[in-house]
Amino acid sequence: LKDNDELLRNDYTKLQTIIDVNPNKLKNLLSFSIKSQVLWMLKGKKEFSSIEASISSLNFQQLETNFLKNLRFLNVNPNNFAELIANKKGSWRYSNDYIKYISWYKYQANSLVTFRNTDDFSDEELEYISTSRPTKTQQIILPKFEFDRLTTLFENINLGSDFKKPDLIILSKESLIYKYSNINVEEYCEIKNFDRLKVFTKIVNELCN
Repeated sequence: LKDNDELLRNDYTKLQTIIDVNPNKLKNLLSFSIKSQVLWMLKGKKEFSSIEASISSLNFQQLETNFLKNLRFLNVNPNNFAELIANKKGSWRYSNDYIKYISWYKYQANSLVTFRNTDDFSDEELEYISTSRPTKTQQIILPKFEFDRLTTLFENINLGSDFKKPDLIILSKESLIYKYSNINVEEYCEIKNFDRLKVFTKIVNELCN
């Protein structure tokens, strides 16, 4: 077992205790991790500020809107949002966990298929797509026109009066979302003693260290 995996398991054990001890104070979760969301469901909780595409019945527009509004709530700026959704090439494929979070394999790209059969990609991306086997179904590449649409949508989106602020925020310490977030310290405080996670709750809940 890797040490960092053990640390993460310990973090989730601590989370379970916090949720169990404070059921009435923690009703709405904001997290972009499917592990946190599944834990929340297993604890009988039903309110999510945002939810991962593969475990939700929401349509793509609803998933996008929730994702963008919650990033706006975390005070992520437009430039950093553009970095979050930019195409990223790994060791053997292009992928972006944040795009997959809101769309799963909607933007699959290989020599057989692209979103809407478009070729609206950079020259480097097009060349890589053309040599990608059809079996590379998990490769995700966002077309330029979709990148422009999402960045414009983010710049113009408002939380609205119906936005419900979460009682609990769980972010990965190593994630770009945490790096680019600026959580309102007048409303939220950090629950410490976590190794791999950053956990915040409303100050009025009086759960902080």
